[in-house]
Amino acid sequence: MPLLERRICGICGGKPSAVAITPPGDARPAFPFDTGMVRELADSQFGEGAGKRLLPDGEIVMLNRIPDLDRTDEVIAGGEVLANLTWILGKGFVLQLRIPGAARIGVPAKGWVLADEGAVHSILESSNLLGPGVVRCATGILAMDEVVVLDRESDKDRILGTGSARMASEGMDERARGTAVKVRWRRDRNVCDVPVPPAHSRTWDDVLEANRAILKEAVDRAADFIREGAKRIGKDVAVSYSGGKDSLATLLLVLEAGLRPKVIFIDTGLEFSETVQNAHDVSGKLGLELLLEEAGEAFWDNVARFGPPARDARWCCKCCKLGPVTRLIIREFPGGVLSFIGQRRYESEARASKGPVWKNPWVPGQIGASPIQEWPALQIWLYLFQNREKAPWNPWYERGLDRIGCFLCPATNFADLELVRRSFAGYDRWQRQLASYPETWRTYGLWRWRRLPRGVQEHLGQRGVRLEAPPAIPPRLSFEAGKMEASDTGAAIEGRFSRPLGLEMLSGRLHAMGKALLEGESLHVGQWAMLRRDGTVHLQAKDQEELGRRTEALKEAVLRAEECAGCGICTGRCKTGAASIRKGRMAIDPKNCTQCGACLTGPCPATAYAQDDL
Repeated sequence: MPLLERRICGICGGKPSAVAITPPGDARPAFPFDTGMVRELADSQFGEGAGKRLLPDGEIVMLNRIPDLDRTDEVIAGGEVLANLTWILGKGFVLQLRIPGAARIGVPAKGWVLADEGAVHSILESSNLLGPGVVRCATGILAMDEVVVLDRESDKDRILGTGSARMASEGMDERARGTAVKVRWRRDRNVCDVPVPPAHSRTWDDVLEANRAILKEAVDRAADFIREGAKRIGKDVAVSYSGGKDSLATLLLVLEAGLRPKVIFIDTGLEFSETVQNAHDVSGKLGLELLLEEAGEAFWDNVARFGPPARDARWCCKCCKLGPVTRLIIREFPGGVLSFIGQRRYESEARASKGPVWKNPWVPGQIGASPIQEWPALQIWLYLFQNREKAPWNPWYERGLDRIGCFLCPATNFADLELVRRSFAGYDRWQRQLASYPETWRTYGLWRWRRLPRGVQEHLGQRGVRLEAPPAIPPRLSFEAGKMEASDTGAAIEGRFSRPLGLEMLSGRLHAMGKALLEGESLHVGQWAMLRRDGTVHLQAKDQEELGRRTEALKEAVLRAEECAGCGICTGRCKTGAASIRKGRMAIDPKNCTQCGACLTGPCPATAYAQDDL
């Protein structure tokens, strides 16, 4: 059974031993859907019954997501890593057996290759199996299939290694030259037969009991952190709820600390229907007030402008989540809020470096704190299992996903997107949106990057996939400055924006920079700037340094106004209530504006994801 720490088992008192899983080592429970997938693949690749021999009923099974080109999970049971469940672009899920897993299955009915005795030593020393070294093999093997390599001693077949076939059965039977099997894992050279440990029937309730003392200590520390933080910061308390396991655990911990938080839920417009329902169910069952803000069509209204969201350009988070949460905080927490958030260091390097308390520059008025920053996924799940009667978790965890968010999130592996596509009707709208993209960009999920990683390009190149260029993103507004002219009386410059300007809209937005006066085809800002409808601009200042600052400030302000996504993040910086969202854009009420310029500073999707950055 898995233990959270290297302490004696809470059931038998035995000492634990380490399991060699790949860092960062954030293993999680495998649900029946997951074990069913592994068994089906084992049966398909190695013969009927292989799946049940690999993962018998009544055994604790865990999955550990590891870095790879797409999704790969280590399959763990009996204290050993038995296999990798991996997604190969263009092929789908594949089960890559490791030596302990192959030993459990034994000599498979399918997918086996028998090596000549003369090849055994070199394979154990890290060589691959060459065609002339094959004695015989199972029929039906295709190049790139996963296989088990056997050797023979005293007429008994044994597990020698596991790996990927590099030629089909026909080539192996003919002992063709070249690599027959690329051997990935080998048995220990000093071991002839790989032992199969006896199976033990255990449940997750047993695992919970074995870890109960460790879990209680972690819960007590988290509750202390929550109480101390709430007392020290002295603001209203809320929990940012996403419908995922981490935010659910965080919500339950805040209740354990004796607080009654409000629950903040942002419907990005890209949520699973089950996620929205879970937010209502959990808050209702716990008797907590649910504060809901909806992004509506914000994503669909902006995707044509910014292009598909990408791992290296996630504008969607700003428009669909951070903007709405800013609007909610302004409305519900004018004095600011301490928001407990289910963030864990295991999720990314950025989150690991952030620490347990932080301020998000995109969300004014919010202080974020995570009581589960150091919690591994196993600890989260044991805590949820312990509290299963109090609140339900999102059912998508039992459908193959280990993280719940927007259904088309570009940070999601393509394997998970495929699971979503098969089971979520709402994905059809996204597929229609991508209809103008080349088939390869849709088939392999390449729309998830602005700059395609070299590893992905090389992998697809090896598979003979020819990449067509995707459709260009509409050009963004740009500014070209002319030559600066200086004299004893000051400095001046003329420039031009790349397209005509909406002076009526700008006359309101630029009021934050000075008195804006619209006269026919010209807009005057204070005594220093004049903009024409055709995009030409004239600026002046007392010297070149001031002129440079004003030029940059005006360029930034016009870009924010013309490319406004209506997210509302900038409105959270306005202390007088002059800035608000009207008809999908930020607008300024001149009566309340003090021209402090706060709405024109700080991060903004329009400038953070300008064309030059994409």
